[in-house]
Amino acid sequence: MDEIIEKYALKNAVEHDGRAEAKAIFSKVVQEEPSVRESVAFAMKRIQEIVDQVNRLDISSQKVRLLKIDPHILDKKEVSKKELKLPNVKGNVTMRYAPNPNASMHIGNARVAILNDYFVQKYGGTFILRYDDTDPKNENKRPVKEAYTQLQKDLDWLRVYVHKESRASARLDRYYHVMAGLLKKNRAYVCTCDAAEWRERRGAGVACPCRMQSIYENERKWSLMLSAELKEGHAVVRIKTDMKYKDPAQRDWVAFRIIDKPNHAMTKNKFTVWPLLDFASAIDDHDFGVTHILRGQDLAISTLRQKWVYTYLGWDYPTTITLGHMGFVGPGTFSKSLIREGIEKGIYTGWDDPQLPMIASYERRGFHPNAIRKLIIDAGVTGGKISLSEEMLAAHDKDLIDSETKRYFFVKDQTRAKVEGLEDISEVTIQNHPTNEALGSRKVNVASTLYLNREDLANIKKSKKTRLMNIGNVVKKDAKTLAIKGDISVLHNLQKIQWVNHEGKKCVVLMADGTTIEGIAELAAAKEKIGTTLQFVRFGFVRLDKKTPLTFVYAHN
Repeated sequence: MDEIIEKYALKNAVEHDGRAEAKAIFSKVVQEEPSVRESVAFAMKRIQEIVDQVNRLDISSQKVRLLKIDPHILDKKEVSKKELKLPNVKGNVTMRYAPNPNASMHIGNARVAILNDYFVQKYGGTFILRYDDTDPKNENKRPVKEAYTQLQKDLDWLRVYVHKESRASARLDRYYHVMAGLLKKNRAYVCTCDAAEWRERRGAGVACPCRMQSIYENERKWSLMLSAELKEGHAVVRIKTDMKYKDPAQRDWVAFRIIDKPNHAMTKNKFTVWPLLDFASAIDDHDFGVTHILRGQDLAISTLRQKWVYTYLGWDYPTTITLGHMGFVGPGTFSKSLIREGIEKGIYTGWDDPQLPMIASYERRGFHPNAIRKLIIDAGVTGGKISLSEEMLAAHDKDLIDSETKRYFFVKDQTRAKVEGLEDISEVTIQNHPTNEALGSRKVNVASTLYLNREDLANIKKSKKTRLMNIGNVVKKDAKTLAIKGDISVLHNLQKIQWVNHEGKKCVVLMADGTTIEGIAELAAAKEKIGTTLQFVRFGFVRLDKKTPLTFVYAHN
């Protein structure tokens, strides 16, 4: 692995004036050595160590070393990754994304949505957004009205195009109709057994008495369920499978249950008989003509369960691809119940808090949606475990936004410093980007007193030149005074520090670890539109969050 890391570290250094960045090469290393994903933290530490070694070489030595490793690497064009494909494609495809509308979408949820969208775009067809909102009893899964809209916003931002939208809670009558047919075929039954007693029977592979009752009796009890004469906990409807099946979870699984007071976000208490996910989604996939299903490993059991229903009804089951577990090293937690608790306790400000791995959070931090899409698509479609990280996401994001993002000065922990020798300079012209002239330039007033970072100022050694960016070379006269030294037009290979003039605006930067950094940003940065992504020189990429008080949110360096 070290040779692969060194190769890409040297290549990155040669292409960037002798300075490599660990984050910039991580995705390259992963492409050539996928096993790196199994230990992201270790890999990043090793990458940083080798990058530091490479950066200690001069650029000539870097190039010599690189060409010894791979004589043709500087001539190579990027090779595209292996194209993702679906099996059993016979024309256009129909695919669905079925989130539970109980919260905003996190980056793990986004995986299935993005891959579905990718394949619909690739083959042509229909992307269905289907709200899986039939569990109003479980406190952690109960639908929340605002979440329906938030999920739409998340998908819009991710550039996922929805062709059709549906919610399971609006189709209960359809599910009732299908169940009536299954009862008439004697493929399902109403079970009134004690739940604990039934679990014991299931474990032993022994059928309960309800399984033997007549079609008439099942239909009668089903009618009592629908009319609310049977109450919660007194009856469920089970699909007949095989009580000797090797996996007990497949044995006569529950398709419907009673919830006396669902207080559902959309239907309130109109309905009291609710289908479970495996039944409702099975019917919808057939009715909507779904051709391919992408689902996580945690829902692999659903495929087997639903095939019983499809067999009984004479339907063809969609092609199903199971995705392995996706690990993600980054801020916060994926647990929506813990996030909700954190919001209630004031630990998080909301679902878009920068401390969280939510799609709304990454939007707020100024990430480009295509960075998330690329992270997910590059990981591919695999049943094996994959490990991704925010380090990888940040590398993709930087590739996308670096050349189009304006640079501004920001000084944290600011202190005033006097600069002598500026009598002939009233303003300087600063390019908004070092190489992209299309981003224009700005004129910044210069005065004899400027704001510098306290640590930067303290680290300037007396009689040793330092570069005030876009002004000139200075030396330190005393703790609070600098003086222009020599030809200000000459840029030596010196330490460079940014500054902000008296027009700068005090601001705060919200960090992903929950901390805040106070400082002062130049006036031009404060005048940008809310939502604009900027780069604070020597600090990192940020997004302008609000003007009063002036607030930015940190993305990455």
